[in-house]
Amino acid sequence: MITDQRVIPILKIVDVIRAKEFYVDMMGFEVEWEKKSDEKSSIYMILSYKHIILYFTDYDEVASESSVFIEFSGLKEYQGFLLERKAEYMIADLNMTPWESLSMEVVDPFGNKLLFCEPFNG
Repeated sequence: MITDQRVIPILKIVDVIRAKEFYVDMMGFEVEWEKKSDEKSSIYMILSYKHIILYFTDYDEVASESSVFIEFSGLKEYQGFLLERKAEYMIADLNMTPWESLSMEVVDPFGNKLLFCEPFNG
């Protein structure tokens, strides 16, 4: 079993400013790294929130409308944090999954789905 590796999704964006407004201003992520060589090159950006790391690009070869499963603790509090910001994008209610986890789905401005999931403890 491999235990020292991670998988980090690359999500497609079409507007860097709008992506930062959503992920940084609304969802509380931080820009860890950003690179664009010139006006015509693709953007690459790394954002983080607590233990979550997401890569973003406008490169044409990346699939649009991806889904990401995120293990998360403190989901009720984080949902409250998002709702206080009155997001214009979809933030679903908290739901109990068939595998007995609390879940919340967030859809970003580019159609990417973030499924936050917290194990239910009674």
